[in-house]
Amino acid sequence: PGVIVRRKTSTVPQPFSFEMRDRNKPKSISEQRMEQDLAFEAEMERAELAKQFRANDIPRHIFESRYQKMLEKEEMRREERRLSRRAALVETEQPFSFHTRDEQKKKEEEAAA
Repeated sequence: PGVIVRRKTSTVPQPFSFEMRDRNKPKSISEQRMEQDLAFEAEMERAELAKQFRANDIPRHIFESRYQKMLEKEEMRREERRLSRRAALVETEQPFSFHTRDEQKKKEEEAAA
């Protein structure tokens, strides 16, 4: 009955004067260069993503048993060294001084028996 209803109105923000000035201002050289660089990077990325991926073939040396060959070669070298050391030892080996004397006594005892 006699009630007055007010409608709430919202405030519409108005841009500040310096914002309008900045919009009309031409871009500086550094800003232009930055935009060019960003556009170039975006184009390079787009080109990179457009490439079809193709995996390289598996290298042949992967299927070779290089480690096993290395172990076998090392085993062969070890055996050669062992044999050469044994041969050198036999070459330089000399009987004890009493060894020949004991052999002589055995021969004499066998001859006497």
